[in-house]
Amino acid sequence: MGDAWFGIILFSLTISLASILPKLVSGIPLSELNAAATSENLKGDGIQAALGLFDTNVELWSGRLAMLGFSGLILIEALAKGGDSFF
Repeated sequence: MGDAWFGIILFSLTISLASILPKLVSGIPLSELNAAATSENLKGDGIQAALGLFDTNVELWSGRLAMLGFSGLILIEALAKGGDSFF
């Protein structure tokens, strides 16, 4: 891991804080915020139309695809013989 430990810890803390921040700011439990983030509740004009991109299902699939992409990158790193690696 070398000198990357600080960056890894900082990245993990940043992602954790970003996940919890909506609850801290609004004072509403995360379960209620998650239940309210559906396409039906995010329809409308202005800011509601922009927030439609953060639908629960869209976020779920984006996260799944990101995990598959990252897993693929780790697999490529593990299988790469010789040459430079990404990390």
